[in-house]
Amino acid sequence: MPKKNNILLEINERNNFGDYPLLKSFSYYNTGIMKLLINYANENNIVLTVNEKNNFGDYPLLSAIHYNIEDFELLINYAESKDIKLEINDKNEEGYCPLSVAIAENSIEKVKILVDYAIDNDINLKINYQSNLDISTEDNNINADMEILFCNYYKKIKVDLKKIDRKKNRKSYFKKIINFKKG
Repeated sequence: MPKKNNILLEINERNNFGDYPLLKSFSYYNTGIMKLLINYANENNIVLTVNEKNNFGDYPLLSAIHYNIEDFELLINYAESKDIKLEINDKNEEGYCPLSVAIAENSIEKVKILVDYAIDNDINLKINYQSNLDISTEDNNINADMEILFCNYYKKIKVDLKKIDRKKNRKSYFKKIINFKKG
């Protein structure tokens, strides 16, 4: 209908809370809405707002990671197709960032996507060793796959795990991984 009447929708316009259609699309648990927005934007040569925060500090990548993996991957693919580097380290007002959410959800798949994205885009993940990574070791319920994933990430960006452990002066699960790899 908009095309028929020669009307261009303002799909990046914000409401009083700073929300905009792409950001809100995730809260409906409906990948179809996001696909419609992307298709409309592409057909009308509009670049969707993907890194802007609302009044609460939420932004599309942080919202997408809360919902389903398909939206999360679709957003990353859209950003890559437009040569947009996603802000993956930004926190909202509550202190959450995409990585902390993925770890809290114990989603190795989402963590792997974030780590791969960081490596591919030369982004240094800002990891809070005292909170983000401790989530995966709560109650000694260690997610070994996630630990190995982070160890491999640190190797790729050339970080010495032994220095991290000494620097933080704590009994880290990194010691277990280092010892596991030795044995």
